[in-house]
Amino acid sequence: MRYVAVKSREQQAALTLYRSRSLLVGQRTQLINMIRSLLADFGIVIPEGRDRALIMARQIVDSERTPEVPDDAAMIVGMLSQQALDIHARLHAIELRLAALQRSDEVALRLSTIPGTPCPCELVRACPPRLSENL
Repeated sequence: MRYVAVKSREQQAALTLYRSRSLLVGQRTQLINMIRSLLADFGIVIPEGRDRALIMARQIVDSERTPEVPDDAAMIVGMLSQQALDIHARLHAIELRLAALQRSDEVALRLSTIPGTPCPCELVRACPPRLSENL
């Protein structure tokens, strides 16, 4: 049996932000890949990179750029583009909150000054080590 330290409510809340962010990043990637795939079937290529794909999605949603595809495919590409943009906006809001959490925590600020820190510092604070590892 492994014993773990009890997380505070604040630590648990920070973990929900990170878990939600991870889920949304995956969903955004899936949507962008699906849009690329659908348009590629019709010979339309989206340049590499998330930002370029989101720019094209914004143009499709704003009707600035209408892909030359059948109506049903255009409808689906439009829906997926809107969904990708919505998720991107939600991710931005979560990332702003995570940055605010990091700025408000003295230990997280010190951890962020270490070169090559592989993960967000607030996440390190939110996940206390297992008690059994300290024994």
